Amino acid sequence: MIKLDKIKIKVNPNSRMYYNSLGYNCVNYDIIEIHTLDLPPGSNIYIEILCDNCGAESTTKYNKYYKSTNGSSNNNYCKKCSHIKAKETKLERYGDENYTNREKSRNTCKTKYCYENVSQVSDIKEKKVKTCLENH
Repeated sequence: MIKLDKIKIKVNPNSRMYYNSLGYNCVNYDIIEIHTLDLPPGSNIYIEILCDNCGAESTTKYNKYYKSTNGSSNNNYCKKCSHIKAKETKLERYGDENYTNREKSRNTCKTKYCYENVSQVSDIKEKKVKTCLENH
C-alpha cells in the first residue's frame, strides 16, 4: 500500500501532455501535486510504501512498485513477508501453497541429460565427489 496519497512532481516537456490528459492544468517546469496512482507506470520517482501484512515502511521506485503489484494498489509485501505472497500465488494458480512441478523437472532432466535425475550423470557424480573432498 502506498503511504502518501499525493506527491509533488516537477513537470517536464515530455510529461506535460500526460498530466494534462489526466486533468491537471500545468505548463513546463511547474511543480504540481498529483495523486500517486496518477504517476506513469515507468516513473522513476521514489515513493513510500507499507507492507500489507506487517505494516513495515520502505522506499522504492514507482515503476518497480507498479510492476510488482500489476498496476493495483493491493498485495505489497516486504522482504520478511514475501514468502506469504508466494504461497498465496501458488495457492491461487495451482491449488496448493507448496506446489513444485516435479514432473516438468524430471522431463527436462530426461531431455537434457537422458536421466531422470541430474545426480545420475557420471560427470556430475565425479564433480560432486571432487568438490566435497576439496571443501571438507
